[in-house]
Amino acid sequence: MTRVCLVSGGNVSTNPRLVSAADALHAAGHQIRVVAVDALPDNAERDAAVMRTRPWRLDRVNIRHGDIVGTMQRVAARVERALSRSPELARSPYLDLLTRAVTAEPADVVLGYTFGALPVAVRGAERLGALAGFDIEDLHAGELPDAPQYAAAQQVTADIERRYLPRCRTLTAASEGIADAIVAAYGVARPTVILNTFPLSDRPLTPPGPRRGRPSLYWYSAVVGTDRGIEDAVSALREVPADLHLRGTITPEYAARLKARAAELGVADRLYLLPQAPPPDLVALAAEHDIGLALELGATRSRCVAVTNKLLVYLLAGLAVAATDIPGQRAILDGASGAGFLYPPGDVDALVAGLRALLADLPRAKAASRAAGERRFNWEMEAPRLVRYLEDAWR
Repeated sequence: MTRVCLVSGGNVSTNPRLVSAADALHAAGHQIRVVAVDALPDNAERDAAVMRTRPWRLDRVNIRHGDIVGTMQRVAARVERALSRSPELARSPYLDLLTRAVTAEPADVVLGYTFGALPVAVRGAERLGALAGFDIEDLHAGELPDAPQYAAAQQVTADIERRYLPRCRTLTAASEGIADAIVAAYGVARPTVILNTFPLSDRPLTPPGPRRGRPSLYWYSAVVGTDRGIEDAVSALREVPADLHLRGTITPEYAARLKARAAELGVADRLYLLPQAPPPDLVALAAEHDIGLALELGATRSRCVAVTNKLLVYLLAGLAVAATDIPGQRAILDGASGAGFLYPPGDVDALVAGLRALLADLPRAKAASRAAGERRFNWEMEAPRLVRYLEDAWR
């Protein structure tokens, strides 16, 4: 049995990838402790919901708004950042708080999840005499556009990765493109790719029956916002006989913009805004719809090579898929023959044509999607690969 500490720079409820890893490692017989922040009251409630069914332990670092201790710790961290020239504090604002929490108990391995946890995991492991590991969910140095005004911030991120990634015994990545980019940038051993899939148990036991009324297009994310292809989907409604459901947190201003555009196109009655949902409900909620939209524009290097969670949710839920033709998404649809189509980002006419073709043979596309989810794109396929890779590296 290995004592494993997983650490996140965010709330545990906002990091389903960490939760899945902790579950898999616990099921393999390891002793699991998770260190994460405790920030907003709403997130604290979601953390509690996640932990109700978890057999492993969660230790939360209090930085909660409205709490005396949390406020004091936030202020102290802010002062430390202001006085320090350490680049790590710019991207890992609670570095010392989290490192102290990690090193409060012995561990054999410390695994970092979220970029802010990279220096925490490495420093904590070295202080404990343990092995360090890091999970690369996004291409962090490529999250901002390649423009002069972002060059300094990108350099800070790259410097942190260059300093800490070579000190990790294990590296995992969320897509093949991310793994390739990390090797090219830093010359480290190629990260093992673990897709952001969901458990088979999250999907409906039987495919939902045909929907009544118009077919449903579905898009979800934590945030409904600009530069995600949503405006293209609204525009497509004018030519496609379907409803559009958008799920996630949305500002009143952006909601008003979308509704105004839908009204201008004469499709206001076919646009629906749905609230954000917790990760365990995403697959079941997606299964209520017909076509999943993965409309990333590929505006940054990270967006180009990443595999969005939504694409994997759609396959497991059995939705036909409309996706932009960017490298990360292309790699997945190549392994899900018949489930959907790719189109050039921003090309509304191509999106319309693809949607019409899907609607003409929707049952077949949905069946192909569900088959791909059951055969390949699920956590039952990824979890053994993750555990095997980590255990081999720890020996």
